Amino acid sequence: MDNLRHCDFSKTVLMILVVLCHSVAFYGGDWFTVCGFEQKNIYLGSLASWLGTFHVEAFTLISGYVYYFIKQEKQGYNKYSVFLLNKIKRLLVPYFAMSLLWVIPLSNTYYDYSCKDIIHKYLLGESPSQLWFLLMLFNVFVIADAIISWLGRKIQMICVLVIFLASVILTRMVPNTFQILTSMRYLMFFYIGYILRMKCPMMESKKYFILGGGFLLLNLVSFVYSNIFFKPIHTRVFIFVCKNVCDISGAIMAFMLLSGIASKFKAVNQVSKLFENISFPIYLFHQQIIYIMLWHFVTKLPPFFMCCVCFIVSLIVSYLISEILVKNKYSRFLIGLK
Repeated sequence: MDNLRHCDFSKTVLMILVVLCHSVAFYGGDWFTVCGFEQKNIYLGSLASWLGTFHVEAFTLISGYVYYFIKQEKQGYNKYSVFLLNKIKRLLVPYFAMSLLWVIPLSNTYYDYSCKDIIHKYLLGESPSQLWFLLMLFNVFVIADAIISWLGRKIQMICVLVIFLASVILTRMVPNTFQILTSMRYLMFFYIGYILRMKCPMMESKKYFILGGGFLLLNLVSFVYSNIFFKPIHTRVFIFVCKNVCDISGAIMAFMLLSGIASKFKAVNQVSKLFENISFPIYLFHQQIIYIMLWHFVTKLPPFFMCCVCFIVSLIVSYLISEILVKNKYSRFLIGLK
């Protein structure tokens, strides 16, 4: 387990869950509304909302977990210039390449962006479709590395908490340029992963499942309470706490359960290798493929079948595109692969 195979498996599954979440998100409302057709479905909408409590959060947590392994256990990331250049290649290069060559052209087909829209959404990174994740993760790596390299452990925790609370306040005051406000929130998940690796680097699969089950229960209870039993008389602070408990417990839950599966069933690690090198490119391409499917078929297919079509087709098409691109060193560079 110490070779982090469980992390590779977990990240691959989480990327696929992001595709699933986007495949059902339309039926939760307020997603791809430009198609001019609204058909909410409480079950599919709830599934999208629940997946949204942990998929990216858990991926960020695992990034912090792996960061600790490389920096503290393997003594890597010692040269800041090398570390920064690596993250630019892995995250910023695909951000700008995908924006110009894929996301803007295809999204503009449906949204009809103005020049001002493109500048704010993509050049300034305020709302760059699925590519927000790349900017967020880059920022988190840069901020976390500075905090961990320069501050003591107790001060690190305080700093991460202050940055998180500052993001809550600033969200109402300033634009989310380059996803910096989002990064300030997700820094917390990264640091939780960092601490998890520090405190419990290795566990038996049984312990993963026990802890994962406990955090799953906490995640579900807080999710149901904040989304179904919400009442106007509840204070904003209480709902804020409840939502963040849901997200934090969800991130830890996903990491624990997926790690347990990877350690208990060795065969899944072999299966995950099929997607390991292209799960990231699949994430980069999938959303616009879902747009195309919804635009042409949402009024013709029932909701559950439509979601299955979006999920399967977006995975297959993204997979095929990725398989083509990984064969050339220049296209590999553009999508952030080595």
